[in-house]
Amino acid sequence: AVNIRNQQTQEEESFYVETAAANMTFPLAARNILCAEVFVSELGQLSRRQMRQMMEQQPQDVRVEYDFLGEITAFYVRWTEVDTFDRSRPGDRHYMIDRVQNQLVFGDGVHVRIPQAGQEAAILVRAVSCDGTRGNVPAGAIDRFFGNVLYAQAVHNPVATYTGSDLEDMESARRRVMDAWAYST
Repeated sequence: AVNIRNQQTQEEESFYVETAAANMTFPLAARNILCAEVFVSELGQLSRRQMRQMMEQQPQDVRVEYDFLGEITAFYVRWTEVDTFDRSRPGDRHYMIDRVQNQLVFGDGVHVRIPQAGQEAAILVRAVSCDGTRGNVPAGAIDRFFGNVLYAQAVHNPVATYTGSDLEDMESARRRVMDAWAYST
């Protein structure tokens, strides 16, 4: 027996910033977002020494592109998702995801950093999402592996999968609140 996950990693999306502003939002193509990996361009904001230090100390948190002469042409830093900007400080690399509107949200640029304008893509996002209730399938519907699996010749699900759910939309939330209010009065 193996675990099956109702999730897929979306293709990377690139966003450009013409003018940096407070409270920028960017629409994400993914729905039912579970998590995201967000890299923000900091080329021109960090010294060569700072970039070298980040590459040595936190290689998993930077993405670097070079030209044919070995010069850095793009320098992206991984930012961290938070639930709220209330505890963020001016130098923090934080973002939020509005999962109802499927948007990437940045702060005010005073109490937390924001992406800056530039020639290259300012933000790179790779979201992980799920199919929600569409991922619930009847018994026998799963008949192949994703990728190579050693020592297994076949796969099938003898029972239905049933744990997928969709995020609640605004209309559904409004109805639920109104129903609860009507029931309590």
